[in-house]
Amino acid sequence: MKIATPLVLNDGCGTLTLKYKIEKYADIRQKLKRDIPSMKKIEGKNSMKSYVGVFDAENYGRARVYLEDKNSSNCIALKTNEEYVFINLKSEKESKRFYEEISSLIANK
Repeated sequence: MKIATPLVLNDGCGTLTLKYKIEKYADIRQKLKRDIPSMKKIEGKNSMKSYVGVFDAENYGRARVYLEDKNSSNCIALKTNEEYVFINLKSEKESKRFYEEISSLIANK
């Protein structure tokens, strides 16, 4: 039986906890993307600088989105057995560091 398993991500400014019905973290696939897909807000915040909430992402469908810089050239894409999650931080360097932390966390679980 699959249970809700939290994946806690801390970007240094705050904590994001994602809970999924997975048996192991290895069920999560992550990728550092060089482009952010086009998105339309379903619910959440769409400001001049950021996207936060649930969006319809082109070629991905409904996704949870936490983009501090929607004009950035990169983002982290997580794929679980339930949904896509797109994340980026204020700079490309911070996003890459955060991606490495996520990869390490998933690999060590």
